[in-house]
Amino acid sequence: MKKIICLLLYIFTNFIIAQNPLIGTWDLIELKSDDMNYNFVTDSISLRKKYENTFKDKNDRDEAITYLRLACALKRQYIFKENEYVEKMGDELLKPTNYKIDSNSKFLMVDLLDGDLFKVYYEVISNDTIILDFKEGILPVKHILKRHK
Repeated sequence: MKKIICLLLYIFTNFIIAQNPLIGTWDLIELKSDDMNYNFVTDSISLRKKYENTFKDKNDRDEAITYLRLACALKRQYIFKENEYVEKMGDELLKPTNYKIDSNSKFLMVDLLDGDLFKVYYEVISNDTIILDFKEGILPVKHILKRHK
């Protein structure tokens, strides 16, 4: 009887953990916003026409792209555990952040450093690709993530 209870407990625990599709390590492969796309795999940047028109000239545009490349130069990963994730930039781990997943509405409630909650929408594209959509920030941006191999 004890073995059966242990087996059922093991199966039930694995079933609960498997319900969170975010658990694991994810590589940031692309940033998308209304102004630009940055593909980390191909190291390419494309600017939207309306954003490109805000630059005075080609030198001003090229300088902005250079700053963007410098800002995104470090490899970024998200490491999701049950109710906690850590962002990794290069070799540096940032402070762990708590989250609660709402699978019905497809969003995470992320607990910011000051105790405020921030809503991040997510979409599971496949077993190895997800999108984190920061719709409610100052600069709405989508993070396309690929499962780390």
